Amino acid sequence: AFVLLALQVLLRQRTAPSRTALRIADFLLVVLLAFVLSLAAGYVYGALEVYGVSNSLRTAPQTLLALMALVAVISLRRLPQSPAGVLLGAGHAGQVGRVVLPIALLLPLLVPALRLSFGGLLGVDVPIAAALAGTLHAALATFAVVWMARRIDRFESELRRLSLLDELTGVHNRRGFMLLARHALRVARRDKEVVSLVFVDVDNLKRVNDQFGHDAGSELLRAVAGLLEQTFRDSDVVGRFGGDEFCVLAFGANAADAQKRVAHLQSRISDFNQRHRQPYAIGCSVGVAQLAMLTTEGLDQALREADAAMYRAKAAKKAWPAAA
Repeated sequence: AFVLLALQVLLRQRTAPSRTALRIADFLLVVLLAFVLSLAAGYVYGALEVYGVSNSLRTAPQTLLALMALVAVISLRRLPQSPAGVLLGAGHAGQVGRVVLPIALLLPLLVPALRLSFGGLLGVDVPIAAALAGTLHAALATFAVVWMARRIDRFESELRRLSLLDELTGVHNRRGFMLLARHALRVARRDKEVVSLVFVDVDNLKRVNDQFGHDAGSELLRAVAGLLEQTFRDSDVVGRFGGDEFCVLAFGANAADAQKRVAHLQSRISDFNQRHRQPYAIGCSVGVAQLAMLTTEGLDQALREADAAMYRAKAAKKAWPAAA
């Protein structure tokens, strides 16, 4: 072990060590770690005479502790550049590793101590003490695995949520909208429910950005997203398709019902402008299309129709002052 330790130091202390030298040093470090763990395990199991073996030891405990300390120092110095450097991270992976790794290393070494402790404290026979120690070992290992799985599951759920939501407005992004819409259309097809698509374009977003700054434009988009969520039902799917474009998949609504919800939306926008008195007025151009087919093809067709209807509404707004 000390020979391996010396080789580690020599290989790493060279001026600008080559990649080959570093790989050899890493390999020797792995061998050294395995050797020290085997010494520690042999000491624990031999000293406690778990299996009736002799307790004569080839390594003094002081020597073993010194060796373990030196190996720990070298391992920690190499850790940031090694694959195990993930343990130092502040994310979920580092947290999970820092909790689970010590449990995985210490549990096997605790078994003989637990076995003798149960035998001495409870006064039970050796087989019963071994069974109790094994049960506690399994319980601790199960706890570690379940805890790790729950952390990973929460992390995956958070990633999934972030990948489907628009960071600025909190509604679904384009990917999330399409994913949920396809799933919802399968449910609507099964329940034979009518579905309509509402395409919303925020008016004058570029002008607001230019005159009042991008923070004002962001507040405008957040306000429109909030008004859409307040107007439409929880079962409807609201998403931000692009910079100033939103989509709503309205369930149980034919084209006429969807137009009523749009009128309700415009009323809410008018009330919002009167209450908040911001230096700009929120306005939206809206197009509506009913889905002829409750399929992905039908959704794509409805998107094109609603988009065209929205542009007609926007063109009519621009032409109205001139006509007046």
